[in-house]
Amino acid sequence: MIPLSHCTGFLCSTTSIGACRNLFCLGNRVPFLQNRCSGQERRPQRKRASCYRVCSGAVLQLAMATDDELCIYQTKDALAARLSKEILSLVQDSRGLQASENEQVFVVAVSGGSMPSLLRTALSDQPEAMTRLSRALWILVDERVVPRDHPDSNFRAVRDALEGLVCSERILGFPPDSIALDTSSIADAYAELLRSKGIKPENIDLVLLGMGEDGHTASLFPNDEANLRSAPEAKFYIGIDNSPKPPPRRITLSMTAIQAAKRRIFVVTGKGKAKALSHIFQEGNTKRLPAGLVQNALWLVDADAASEISYR
Repeated sequence: MIPLSHCTGFLCSTTSIGACRNLFCLGNRVPFLQNRCSGQERRPQRKRASCYRVCSGAVLQLAMATDDELCIYQTKDALAARLSKEILSLVQDSRGLQASENEQVFVVAVSGGSMPSLLRTALSDQPEAMTRLSRALWILVDERVVPRDHPDSNFRAVRDALEGLVCSERILGFPPDSIALDTSSIADAYAELLRSKGIKPENIDLVLLGMGEDGHTASLFPNDEANLRSAPEAKFYIGIDNSPKPPPRRITLSMTAIQAAKRRIFVVTGKGKAKALSHIFQEGNTKRLPAGLVQNALWLVDADAASEISYR
């Protein structure tokens, strides 16, 4: 262990997470943490770089100069517990959940993959949150252009995972009668449906994002520069015709829409994600992996996914 008073370029953690004892400092190779820690929890001059006492179950917690925050957990249960707390905090602060029928309500955008099942785990033990979320609207970060009951459908995955917790009518997928259209038209039809419910990118309260082994997020894939650009005039949703992962036809939130949302949380688990996560957080995302282009996000990751983030 390196004493706090001798450490520069630091990361602070605890050996006893629950009791927050034995605070120590690990020198690390992450370039955005270059401040001296005095042993007190404080905020140095560099934006969002801080010395953390981690008492919330995280093994390691970093704050980056980009206003991103990375929290690493030993187990998925601990990660789900943190996600649960984040959602509860958001719904407690939301005015949308007390709005009248004609006003904006709380809006959550959900990814596919393992996110729906982990979301169920996070919400199952939060009766207060679920009571408050009874009027929330749930939309899709991205969707495969397949029928709603198809095994590849993200709508089906979210609906089935939240069964008994969320009224299915509060989960909004793209209009079924648009499935025969080209993907751009399907994206426009979905955006129009959401706007008819009062949903615009800037009033999405929470976007729950995952990351693939190749560093993609939503259905935004590496090397697709045209769709990775974030510009004010960009669309709400965009169509994808040649996804490198099947099925090839998809719609997805644009990068601009993701950035316009009020809160972004990544959930990343498994060793298969370790190389991409390390590239984003230790190599400056020189390959422009889509997940690494999302700014001002909270990253909740398990120890397997963080296994190639090295410290010394």
